[in-house]
Amino acid sequence: MTRPYVIYGLTDPRTDQVRYIGWTQTPQQRLRAHISEAKRQRSHKARWIASLLKIGLSPGLFAIAEVDGGWAEAERFWIAFYQAFGCPLTNMADGGEGAPGHMLSAESRKKISRAGMGRHPSAETCARLSAANKGRNLTPEHKEKISMATRGRARCKPSTETRAKMAAAHKGRKSSLETRAKMSAYQRGSKRAPRSDEAKQKAADANRGRKRSVKSREKMSEWQRGRKLTPEHRAKLSASHTSLKHPAEQNARHSQAMREWWMSRKAAA
Repeated sequence: MTRPYVIYGLTDPRTDQVRYIGWTQTPQQRLRAHISEAKRQRSHKARWIASLLKIGLSPGLFAIAEVDGGWAEAERFWIAFYQAFGCPLTNMADGGEGAPGHMLSAESRKKISRAGMGRHPSAETCARLSAANKGRNLTPEHKEKISMATRGRARCKPSTETRAKMAAAHKGRKSSLETRAKMSAYQRGSKRAPRSDEAKQKAADANRGRKRSVKSREKMSEWQRGRKLTPEHRAKLSASHTSLKHPAEQNARHSQAMREWWMSRKAAA
């Protein structure tokens, strides 16, 4: 029986970053070949491996996917995948012998997608990826490339079941004071893009007629109690209310509420 083709990756043991993507039918033998080649070749990959050997280390090896055929297209796909994540690959081409830059057909993409569907990286792999990307700042050029690649892509809306799971996972979860401070600073600063009129209208429609619970109102009251506004804040509130005119219906409701409140006090006296 013919062995399947294995798409594999080589990682740097110092950073756990993925540095090379290749294909083989015998992963361990291919790793030994890479180490042997590094002693006599002068490619980017060979110099990287040689730098590890000098300090007594060797590349890490992990399997990405197994394919019965079409290894060239699969190799190109995974090289592009890890490049999109910003991994500093040492591959000299886009993958696939004699076809650098070749675009995958829609059928090939579907096959690769089906092969990887339902495949979840282990907790250890997730931790390594997280550690490798922590504190990493993308260049403006890289951000623009990601933006161009995702622009116009159809957004996937989570199902009702998925949203229920997300809500259950966050229920009762309390953010730390540091996290809340960061969120507050982000909302106040210039990083936050101004909301469009359409977004404002949607938010208003979503909150219209919404009644907060007694517990929620008590929390808001407690938070406001003893809070001192800055002169600048007061000036802004004053300016916003100076030209504010309530509709006649709202004025009538307010007047009726005040009348009832006064009558109740009068009756109590």
